[in-house]
Amino acid sequence: MLDEKINTQTNINSQYGQAIGNNYGTINNVPNSYLKDLVHDLREQMQNDIVVEEIIYKLNYLLSDSEEFEPMDLQLKLKIADREKEFNEAVRLKEQIAKCIDKYSSYEAANSYFSHILYKVLYDFRNYIYPLIKDDKNKDEINTAIYERVVYPVFKEIERGENFFRFDLSDIRGLVFFLTGNCHLWFDKGHI
Repeated sequence: MLDEKINTQTNINSQYGQAIGNNYGTINNVPNSYLKDLVHDLREQMQNDIVVEEIIYKLNYLLSDSEEFEPMDLQLKLKIADREKEFNEAVRLKEQIAKCIDKYSSYEAANSYFSHILYKVLYDFRNYIYPLIKDDKNKDEINTAIYERVVYPVFKEIERGENFFRFDLSDIRGLVFFLTGNCHLWFDKGHI
């Protein structure tokens, strides 16, 4: 029978972490988490009061408005994309993220942590969501893709590490709105 499943459950340990076999004949590599290492470093930096004078350049770029386009406030960006009903929630989620980043910005490991997850959101959104926007997919399809291709994968990566900041799925949506507010992401076809 062609769809017969073969049990190939085998776990392999290596210098890169544990590879966990599943019952479908494939192996999923689960490396030691970069985010987990950063949380370890962050705890150490906080305990020893090791602070940095300025935010690392990669994160600083995302904290400021992109120079690609004329600065525009979040409300207008959402209105252009016919998403003005999301404005209140978007502002609330964006501000929660901004406050969290600000609270921990004096720690180098936190800078690296936020930089990593923000760039992951940026990369995934541009690679998976922009093509849908360009193809004029409806808002429900785009929202589903945002959840499946951006929000959920970033959340799972955070969970694989240690969820030090206690992020939930809405916080990951906040990362999307944070990047949108700073002109790094757009929901409308005219800006991508």
